Amino acid sequence: MKSIWQENCSIPARPMLDHDIKVKVAIIGAGLSGLLIAEKLREKGIHAVIFEADRIGSGQSGKSTAKITSQHNLIYQKLIDSFGLEKAKQYAMMNQQAITDYEKLIKEQNIECDFKHIDTTLFTSINQAAIQKELESARLCGLDPQYDENLNLPFETKCGITFKNQAQFNPMQFLKELSKNHTIYEKTKILKVEDHTLLCENYSIQADKIIFACHFPFINFPGYYFARMHQSRSNCLLLNHVPELHGCFLSIDEDGLSFRDSQYGLIMGGMSYKCGENTTGGKYQGLITIAKKIFPNCVLSQKWSAQDCMTLDQVPYIGQFSANKPDWYVATGYNKWGMTSSMVAANIISNMIVNHDKNETIFNPSRFNTASIGTLTQNSMTAIKGLALENLTLPQDTIDDLPINHGGIIEVDGKSYGVYKDENEKVFIVSSRCPHLGCQLTWNPDEKTWDCPCHGSRFSYNGEVLDGPAQTSIQCSDTSDF
Repeated sequence: MKSIWQENCSIPARPMLDHDIKVKVAIIGAGLSGLLIAEKLREKGIHAVIFEADRIGSGQSGKSTAKITSQHNLIYQKLIDSFGLEKAKQYAMMNQQAITDYEKLIKEQNIECDFKHIDTTLFTSINQAAIQKELESARLCGLDPQYDENLNLPFETKCGITFKNQAQFNPMQFLKELSKNHTIYEKTKILKVEDHTLLCENYSIQADKIIFACHFPFINFPGYYFARMHQSRSNCLLLNHVPELHGCFLSIDEDGLSFRDSQYGLIMGGMSYKCGENTTGGKYQGLITIAKKIFPNCVLSQKWSAQDCMTLDQVPYIGQFSANKPDWYVATGYNKWGMTSSMVAANIISNMIVNHDKNETIFNPSRFNTASIGTLTQNSMTAIKGLALENLTLPQDTIDDLPINHGGIIEVDGKSYGVYKDENEKVFIVSSRCPHLGCQLTWNPDEKTWDCPCHGSRFSYNGEVLDGPAQTSIQCSDTSDF
């Protein structure tokens, strides 16, 4: 499903790579991270070439709610506890600087992208103590949020804290204009990287420096990013015939609702879940039910979902990919705050390449936090569980028993397959295993996709890869094969 940004912005196509090429800097991914890193390098006199598996902005950058803010949910007390006050201040100031950097870039290049300053508010209906604690922690980190018990929202709230002078924009319009400055190859999926060589389907790229700005790094070793992150999905609704809320709002309560005004209407988000765990569906409908309760006269104009990489300690991984890969760089794990994190990544990585900075920041991917051991173990156990699932509970359904417009794991001749039956009773049969590391896939009825509960890869009902780290599709067979 396309987002409202993708639906209303057409970016001219770029060519597919059709020859071997040698470049100084190769960037994998033409989303905000890739484009901003390339732009920062261009400003410093270095030409980078971007390679995109699909189209510019076709990934998560084009599906964001597009808030540019240093207000990242309940984060600052956690950062102080885990990293100390100085590192927590560094996080706050680098994200706050990102807002200024966006505004400067947009003004200098006269980019029309509906950029405007707004207030962003973190609120609660039940947990005043948590809001108070975050207020104190954010102020310790050099920010200046304001406490407020009168938020003027169309439902009951207890209190909130508001960060002034934050921003929002249209990410696809921004990418469209920014991309004009850069060499980009579309429909050029990088399948393998070895030292200074990138391999796509038919051609190779030689690069002095390689930057992974492709959402989730598809290289497993070194780096071990597959074991240090999981992927979370969030749903968005575009609502019309609702009052303007004059800012961005995020709930810290269990529902996790978010709201932001846009030129197209009100964007309401929520009903998040870990990729691979939405086996019963109903997330969109649940969010629509809440929207109707809050805004009885609202009209649903569009719905879409986004996927985010979540790190062990809630801090992105930005910098050198691994200690033994000095010319590889990575920007990932944005924890749902990709707009500001992309600019932070552009600043850090461009400085590392041009000025040979050592990246002694909180974002350094080589950091190790003992508090993360439990989460790392949990993520690893999820992968093991996924790999063993077929042997623990053999599927019992048959193709005939599968309802129309549903998918499920079934057994054919003693082997498991993922099966989907469309509205015309046409059956699509795919491998039930993710090609990334072999985890068993689950059916997501809301999206009609096969999702990997281990590392978040997603596939269409006919096997096409939609989200990585998997780089290849899963085999799709016709029922006549059986």
